[in-house]
Amino acid sequence: MRRAPIGLLCVPLILAGATAGCSAGALSAPIKAAAAAGEPPVVATGSPFTVEQFGLTPVDLTLRYRECRTVMPPDASPAVAAYVNATNSALPGELLLTLALDDGPADATERAEQLRLDTIKLAAIKADPELAKAATALIRSVSNYDKVLTISKGDKIWQSNAPVAHAYNNDRSAASQRLRAALHLPPSACAVRRP
Repeated sequence: MRRAPIGLLCVPLILAGATAGCSAGALSAPIKAAAAAGEPPVVATGSPFTVEQFGLTPVDLTLRYRECRTVMPPDASPAVAAYVNATNSALPGELLLTLALDDGPADATERAEQLRLDTIKLAAIKADPELAKAATALIRSVSNYDKVLTISKGDKIWQSNAPVAHAYNNDRSAASQRLRAALHLPPSACAVRRP
């Protein structure tokens, strides 16, 4: 039995094969409007997870993405634009990873996916010298967290290293909040889970 976390998506709950809640048909109008405006449905490119395995549709992921993405300020500096693009590029995968983590303890696939998503974001952040300088604490905390993920290939090793990873993740969260404030961006609109 798969259950979508309360508040994460306006999605059907899959209970004994029956659905209740929002229907994809009822939600397709906003997606059609977005497509008409030139905004395609969101996909999580490269993710090992699919929306269907959680009883969802691409419409559900697109709506959640639109709620959670960081909106590009009209007067964005190159550093702000690089950060917003890096954050938004990884968001579809992070939303699917959150659903996977809600199903149980983190496994090797979920840890590998977090490493892949972090690599995408860090590469974009490091590519802009101004942003990289402002993001030193964030880069350091994500790198430390990713080192723990890398050495924790087996589930038993992960369990013993999880407290260290969670401490680094808390550092990452605080550094991310400070960076967003320094870039004059609002706090993140949604929480995503990490292994």
